[in-house]
Amino acid sequence: FTQQYAKKQIHRQFWRHPIPVMMIILFLYYTAQAVNPSMFSKLGWFNYWRKYISFVAFFLIAYSLLNTKQHVRFFVKFWIIFSTLLALYTIKQHLWGFAGWELNWVMADKDRYDLFFQQGFIRKFSILADPASAGAFFAAFAVFILIVALRTHEKKHKWWLYLFAILNVLAFSFTGTRTSNLMMIAGIFFYCVVTIFEKKTVRFFIASVIGFILLMTIPVYNPVVVRIRSTFAGSKDPSAALRDFNRNRIQPYMYSHPFGGGIHTSLVEGPIYNPGHPLSNFSPDSGYMKIAVEQGPVGLALACIFYYLILRTGIKNFFRTRDPEMRMWYVAILCMIFSLLAGQFSQIVIGQYPTIFFYYAGLVILMKLVQFENTQPENKNLIGQQ
Repeated sequence: FTQQYAKKQIHRQFWRHPIPVMMIILFLYYTAQAVNPSMFSKLGWFNYWRKYISFVAFFLIAYSLLNTKQHVRFFVKFWIIFSTLLALYTIKQHLWGFAGWELNWVMADKDRYDLFFQQGFIRKFSILADPASAGAFFAAFAVFILIVALRTHEKKHKWWLYLFAILNVLAFSFTGTRTSNLMMIAGIFFYCVVTIFEKKTVRFFIASVIGFILLMTIPVYNPVVVRIRSTFAGSKDPSAALRDFNRNRIQPYMYSHPFGGGIHTSLVEGPIYNPGHPLSNFSPDSGYMKIAVEQGPVGLALACIFYYLILRTGIKNFFRTRDPEMRMWYVAILCMIFSLLAGQFSQIVIGQYPTIFFYYAGLVILMKLVQFENTQPENKNLIGQQ
C-alpha cells in the first residue's frame, strides 16, 4: 500500500493543507493530555488516543485510495446504498417488530429498556450500536442524499434518490433520536444559505418551511410524531431542562481547568476509567461540552478551529469550481458535515461508528476534488456515471 499509493498521493502539498495540519496539532494535544494531572488513570486516555490514531490512519488510506473521480463515485454510491439498506431494516423493525434475539437483548437490561422505550414506543436502531448513533447516521445521510437528489440532472436517478432520502428520514424518525431532527433542519438551512442565489433553492426553502409547519400542526398524535415534536419543546421538556442544569453546574469546574479534567473522565467512561473523579458522574449530553470538560477550553478551541477549517475548505472550493458535478459533491458533503456539527450540540455525534468513516472520507473528498478539476476537467453526473 505505501509503495503503490501513499508515496504517490501523500506529498508535500498534502502536509501544507490546513486540514492535515490541524489533525496533527490535535494529535499532539491529545498526546500531551497523557500528563494531565487531573486524570486518575491513563487507561482511558490511551484508548481514546489509540482510537484517534485509527481515524488518522483511515484518513490517510482514504486520501491515498480516493485518487480518481471513478473511485469517489463508487465510494459515494456504496454509502448511499449502504445507508438505505440499514434504513430499510430499521423500517422493518418498526413495522414488523424486532427479531426475537433483538427483543431479548433490549429487555435483558432494565436501564437499556428504559433508555429505548420512550413516549410509547421502543426506539429502533437497525444493526447499529444504539438508537442515538443510528439516528445521527440516518439523519446525516438523509441530508446528503436529499442534496444530491436536488442537484443531479439525471431524472431517472433523481426520483430514486428522493425515495432513498425519504427512507432515511423514516429511519431516523423511528430511532426516536431528537438530535436527528435538529440535524436535518440544520443541513437544509445550511444548504439554503450556501445556495440562496439559486431560484430553485427559494422554492425548496418554502416547501421545507410548509412541510415543517404541517408536521407540527396536523392533528396526528402517534408516538413517532409526538417524539419529533418534543424536540422543539425547549425548556418545557424535562430532559432539556435537566441538561441545561447540568451544563450550568459544571461551568465553574471547566473554567478552573483550562486543559480539562482528562480524557474519558466523564459520561459512561468516567466510572470505568476514573472512578471517584469529579467528572465521573457528569453526563455532558453534548459533544462540545464533553470536549470542554475533558480537554478544557483549550481543547474546545482547537476542535472549533478544526471544524472552521473544514467548512472553509469546502465553501471556498464550492464557489471556485464551475463543474456542476463537483459543486454537487461539495455542497452535499458540506451540508452533511454541518448537520453533524449541529448535532454535536445535543449529542456526541462525531466519533460514532459508522458515521465517522464517511466523515473522514468526506474531508478527503473536500480536499481532492479541486485536484480532479485541474487534471480531469470532465463534466459527468455522479449518479448517472457507471
